[in-house]
Amino acid sequence: MGIWESNDEFDEVFLKIRRSLIEDKFFETTEIEDKEVFLGYLREYLLDAQDMDMLSDFLRLALDDYRKYEVDAALNNLTEMGLLEMVVRDDGELAYRTTEEGKAVNNIINTNDMEELKEFSKDIYDITDVDGVVRFKDHGSNFEIIVIPAGKQHDGNEMINFYHTIYQDYHDVGPNGEYRLVDYTELFNMLNTNYN
Repeated sequence: MGIWESNDEFDEVFLKIRRSLIEDKFFETTEIEDKEVFLGYLREYLLDAQDMDMLSDFLRLALDDYRKYEVDAALNNLTEMGLLEMVVRDDGELAYRTTEEGKAVNNIINTNDMEELKEFSKDIYDITDVDGVVRFKDHGSNFEIIVIPAGKQHDGNEMINFYHTIYQDYHDVGPNGEYRLVDYTELFNMLNTNYN
């Protein structure tokens, strides 16, 4: 159990860390929606902490795990809704493909917003659109942003389009992806951020 002399000592320290993260608005700043899942990952890392380990390293590791959890949850949700299905590509890799129902939903909710974004972004990104799943890959092959329409919601004045987004860093050696649900303005800003 690492550096901890007892479960009580660990629980006391972990409670202090939890309170500090809440008071410092860590969850709001990092856009963590399910703090209990994040804290579960952090707890596992802290249980095995050694004398020279840094809390910041464990926070980063837990955040990486949480982001992977969010991506998996989003893809599972879309799959359970029947909008995506998992397939095996010709090269043997697993991938997601839009189902016929997903295509129908996409046709209903996909307005000119996406076409405008694709036209505006073509000088910055290599853009592919397969069955409503749009991939914006930077010309330098450093990263890509996968965009899937998520529906509309009325904000009191007008209907707002929302999108599921997954940012993937090609330089990260392991599986990675950061999921966000964004509106059109946030998506526009994501596509116009310099990630290099």
